Amino acid sequence: MSMVDGDVLTPMQMSRIVAAVVAELRRSNDEQRSRERDTRVASSRSPGHDGERSS
Repeated sequence: MSMVDGDVLTPMQMSRIVAAVVAELRRSNDEQRSRERDTRVASSRSPGHDGERSS
């Protein structure tokens, strides 16, 4: 248990806080991975892209 402004958090409160933080970290991590995937796809070059001719 931890102190917050002099009040002790119950184990249930602490577990809810930890669960919420973990869920937010997962969501943020998933969002970051999605952005990285989108960036790689958007920056990949394919034949004929940017005026290049494909043979």
